Amino acid sequence: MSQKLITTANLVQDFRRLGVPRGGLLMMRSSLRGIGHVNGGAETVVDALLEVLGPAGTLVVPTFTDEIAMDPNFVFDPLNTPSLAGAISEAARRWPGARRSLHGWHSIAAMGPLAGAIVRIE
Repeated sequence: MSQKLITTANLVQDFRRLGVPRGGLLMMRSSLRGIGHVNGGAETVVDALLEVLGPAGTLVVPTFTDEIAMDPNFVFDPLNTPSLAGAISEAARRWPGARRSLHGWHSIAAMGPLAGAIVRIE
């Protein structure tokens, strides 16, 4: 039995049906595995969310590193330390224009017009 391949168009329709508001502020914890087989993977999910939110909307995702941050030799680099909160979170962290907070264990990444205010990078 084969799984249905989920496309950007499917995700956009589903996110709208779920009530993701155009121009809104959305904080999302996610599971790519929970969505199913997405054509293009995690990047497609981020792209669909940003399409639904539109240019006035802001997307925020957790980019936690708590599992590796317990290592006494851990040095947090917000630009390069990967998110351990899943594939969608990692795709969002690497998204062009995404901004990441400086908390070594419980960082977040944000993209959109409120990103700077949310992560408070100055």
